[in-house]
Amino acid sequence: MMAITVRSETWGPRNLQPGQQCFYCHAEIKVVAVMWAGSDADLWLHPKCCQSLMLRMSRDCWEIECKGDFDRQVGGSGRYDGEGL
Repeated sequence: MMAITVRSETWGPRNLQPGQQCFYCHAEIKVVAVMWAGSDADLWLHPKCCQSLMLRMSRDCWEIECKGDFDRQVGGSGRYDGEGL
């Protein structure tokens, strides 16, 4: 199996492990991946799965905003400062 290394100025290199599954579809990632470093785990995704997940997450945020609940903070890290969305 070819090793995939993700490089980031912030997090340093990360290696895709053999048998690594996609966070979204759970199929094995074999060639190319998108990786997000979380607070306690890394999320690995196929590029198409990343697009699908981001579209769905954006739609969910839009629905919350349309209902008028966007500014109400429930849980989370509190990092959202109200700017940029």
